[in-house]
Amino acid sequence: MTMVTNPLTIGFWLWLAHQLGALVLGEPLLANAPQGVDPSAWLSKYGWPTVLGMATFAVGGAAMGYVSVKLVWRLRTVSKRRQRRSGF
Repeated sequence: MTMVTNPLTIGFWLWLAHQLGALVLGEPLLANAPQGVDPSAWLSKYGWPTVLGMATFAVGGAAMGYVSVKLVWRLRTVSKRRQRRSGF
């Protein structure tokens, strides 16, 4: 299934990463993704903001995942402790 869905979504994620990277770098945002551009020319012009955007997604997603797991674990532990104390 990955071979089917990745080609359909990678364009959106690259565009979104570029928008975020350009925003962080203070560069102008793209209204539309460039069409018919050679991949090496695209990388040389749009690569750094895209890489920065993907790195921001990776670090932000990892941090949110860590905090979410710690929070759910803590809430579950407190809930089980309360159940044990109440006699359930």
